[in-house]
Amino acid sequence: MKNWESRPFRDSLSALALMGTRWASVDGYAFFEKSGNGLFRRLTSCGLPIPDDLLDRNIVQYPLPANTLTEGVVAFAIPVPPKCPDFRERLDQVAEMIRLVWGATESIDRGSELVDRVRNLEAQLLDAKIADRVRGLLENREDSDFVTVIAQHVQRVLRPPDSRRILEKALADLEEELAERHTTALAKTILRSKTSMTEGQAHAYLRTLSRRSRRRLKDVAMEIIEQQNDQRRQDNAMSLTSGCVPRNQHFRGRGDR
Repeated sequence: MKNWESRPFRDSLSALALMGTRWASVDGYAFFEKSGNGLFRRLTSCGLPIPDDLLDRNIVQYPLPANTLTEGVVAFAIPVPPKCPDFRERLDQVAEMIRLVWGATESIDRGSELVDRVRNLEAQLLDAKIADRVRGLLENREDSDFVTVIAQHVQRVLRPPDSRRILEKALADLEEELAERHTTALAKTILRSKTSMTEGQAHAYLRTLSRRSRRRLKDVAMEIIEQQNDQRRQDNAMSLTSGCVPRNQHFRGRGDR
């Protein structure tokens, strides 16, 4: 059982449920998880409160399976009368997306199991290689320099295996991609706070700057963040010396010059 803060994809699940709430013009949503006694406990919610027993007739609920069993429920509070005539069809579509994301947790868990299994098998293999070699040399007393032979064997066996190098490369790639997304998201937030851009327009603007300047999207986003930081430092210095109110500034990328 996972609490909400430790559940993978919790941001995606909340965003999808909020989208369904607005698209279907309903009053709120809530996620529940089945506990050990077979009852459901609330994980998170938004909008009009939904009772934990899920018995209110003005609720539409969808089971969220895991390993073919119903592990959770997402429920939506329906206004009376409904504000959207086809609210049920719209919620059905959103609920299907939520089911897919909820079920993706199994893939994450399976990946963790595979990594643990590979690590344990590697340890067993290395252990066997070292132990078998030591026992073999201890039985063969003809080699007077067996300690040096064992030392060389241990160093050779304990070199990082290919599987570890692959995992380390995958980890580095994922960390870089996640850092790039965080940087890009911050740059888009800055653009939206200083202009009338939507999230989509801000993203398109960053991509246009990236293409024009032939630089990575992350580098373009970082430039906008640095511009914001520079402007804040200038505004703070001005406010300390003259009491000026901080000014907004139009952001320009190298592609605009």
